[in-house]
Amino acid sequence: MMEPARHVGGDFYDFFPVGDRLFYFSIGDVCGKGIPAALLMARTKSLLESIVGENTDPAHLLARVNDRLAERNDQCVFVTLFLGILDLSNGELVYGNAGHEAPIFFRQDDEAAVLDQPHGPALGLFPGEQFPTSKITMKPGDVLFTFTDGITEALDKEGSLFSKERLLEEVKHLRRPKVDDLVNGVYRAVKSFARGTDQADDITLLALKLAGKRSPGQA
Repeated sequence: MMEPARHVGGDFYDFFPVGDRLFYFSIGDVCGKGIPAALLMARTKSLLESIVGENTDPAHLLARVNDRLAERNDQCVFVTLFLGILDLSNGELVYGNAGHEAPIFFRQDDEAAVLDQPHGPALGLFPGEQFPTSKITMKPGDVLFTFTDGITEALDKEGSLFSKERLLEEVKHLRRPKVDDLVNGVYRAVKSFARGTDQADDITLLALKLAGKRSPGQA
């Protein structure tokens, strides 16, 4: 789900299969709003789509995009990005984080936790940056919930933030069989919290759940 704060926004998400067994996904947030942010968003998304087929290492992808965005970046605009490559054959997820909000991950029967491993800087500011990657193995029923700061920094009428702590509690409460219920539930919780306060930033949510193997003849 994505809802821009203006007619056009700088948030984005993307996902698609790569070959027979890999699945790419990303979520990003461009600094600023309006048309300039939307143009940088489109450029970043296009760059990623053009090189994923060549190399599926998140560290390589983030470094390549960072170097391209840093070229002639006189206005010092930047992009935060979380990017993952999921191997559908064994559930191995390799991911990198370029200054983005840490996603929430939870096992089917465990408490939710924040994937707050070391990450690299935002994209586009300085060429030659390196981006560490991390790895987890997803099992059937596990869910990864990603978002932009339009969620955690949403304000109510008193100027209080929705906050990461409140988001984590909502995700724990809403983790149900369908990921669209999770996404829609968090969105409704943010809107209820804001109580009609003007949306100050783009809101984007992307949830990924690893399904179990299907039985013969099952749709």
